Amino acid sequence: MLKAMIVDDEYYIREGLKKSDLWNELAIEVVGEAEDGTTAWAMFQVCQPDILLLDINIPEMNGIELARSIRNVNEDAQIIFLTGYDEFQWVKEAVALQASDYLLKPVVREELHKALVKANERVKKWEDSNQYVEQLQRQVHNYSKAAHEQWLIDLVQQRSPLAHCLDQLASSGIHLNPSGHYAVLCSDIDDFVSLIEGITAKDRQLNQYAYRKIAEEAVESYEQVNTFGETPGRVVLLIGSVKDQSVLLDIACRLRSVISQYLKLSISIGISNPIQGLEHVYQAYHEASSAIEYKAIVGGGQIIPYSSMAVTMTQNSRLLDKELYLLSEMRAGNEVNVINILREWSENLRTMPWSDVKLVASQLVMFVIRLFKEVKLKNQTFLHANPLVDMSNCRTNDEMIRFLTSYFTEVGRAIHLSKEVPSYRMIEQAKEWIREHLSEELSLVNLADYLNMSPKYLSNRFKQATGETFADFSTQVRFDRAKELLADSSLRILDVATMVGFTDTNYFSMAFKKNIGITPTEYRKRFL
Repeated sequence: MLKAMIVDDEYYIREGLKKSDLWNELAIEVVGEAEDGTTAWAMFQVCQPDILLLDINIPEMNGIELARSIRNVNEDAQIIFLTGYDEFQWVKEAVALQASDYLLKPVVREELHKALVKANERVKKWEDSNQYVEQLQRQVHNYSKAAHEQWLIDLVQQRSPLAHCLDQLASSGIHLNPSGHYAVLCSDIDDFVSLIEGITAKDRQLNQYAYRKIAEEAVESYEQVNTFGETPGRVVLLIGSVKDQSVLLDIACRLRSVISQYLKLSISIGISNPIQGLEHVYQAYHEASSAIEYKAIVGGGQIIPYSSMAVTMTQNSRLLDKELYLLSEMRAGNEVNVINILREWSENLRTMPWSDVKLVASQLVMFVIRLFKEVKLKNQTFLHANPLVDMSNCRTNDEMIRFLTSYFTEVGRAIHLSKEVPSYRMIEQAKEWIREHLSEELSLVNLADYLNMSPKYLSNRFKQATGETFADFSTQVRFDRAKELLADSSLRILDVATMVGFTDTNYFSMAFKKNIGITPTEYRKRFL
């Protein structure tokens, strides 16, 4: 339906126009009304009506002034002027502002009908013309995009001569410096095959389009990044003007974060080493592709620099007894032993050549990541959420030792805590106490006093056992109970609020809507 807006300072005229049967007859919706020019201008910017019935003689900003403001931002809105003054100067102004029509008040139904039909036809004609142009523009854009993506694939995979690829890309508006510095990122959706099972081909295309589109938007703030889809579930980024791997890590972290936030998907990202000269771009592509294959070992959701994998891939060195002992103690959750071994082991690492340190470190980190997957630690936040990235940032023996000590200590402590199975009875007592004290201000300190333990210990044990914090669990219980109480129509909203610990009914309603999605009153009407 087209949208219309009525602007007149006389209430009864506005009401009479609104109640006309012409709106339904012509499939036009009245989306707003105003009695003065200032209000009308603000409303126009929000509602963006297609047609305006506009009285000329209105306060604050007259109709002619309002029409001028509208024409400055919108040349296509159809303006039908209304006035009680049959004066040529108004007609002349109306023509200059490309008015659709000019009607004298009181408005006769037949005249209004003709004016609305005329405006309606002009809007439709404009829409058809614009839609045709937009369709052609989309077709040209899509063709151009598909073409330059194909040439980018040919470039990184060396399927066509370099000079030919660069010429074709330049004709598509992509100009690459043949001697510049480049790197490649490969981004794969984890468990892609299982994700697309049971969905239609059309939905698969939409999902892939959304993935590529959001990936492009995630990196648009970085200069010289070309994004293209190579295979379903994979997006490749060719990044120019890059010499420092830290920039690549920033881009990868940004990409992973945005995809997780907006698509709720886990992705793994392989990062090549920077190269100079596009004749070597295939090497960078091969490195990024090889790095991402290691997600089978380190798990999904990881950022995997090729530099971290290269040592392990090119050398075959067995781990020494001390390193194997360190891993076994970590697996057993012996936190004290892990710290002691690290202290002694670090002194040995300091005397080793940097190349050997990288070799030992990369192998150990790979084993610890696998151990991390094996233990399946959940509901914990880690300082080293991206160990491969952190390791690749190390440049000296001391930096590597500090990282390894911090990372292994962190994982060892987490495994140790996971071995302490929380008391089932204690957690059930805590849950029962929360349910019994909903009408009060729930406090972790009070609950800890009741159970005779420290608040910090209780908080850790509670989250480990339930997967939720004390505050999150308490909030969920409050609103579950509120929904049960709302089922009793004899209880006022105020009574329900008080029974679940809210002294302010308005605050209860806002909190209920934030958590449940609708107000208590709407919930009672909808579900009872």
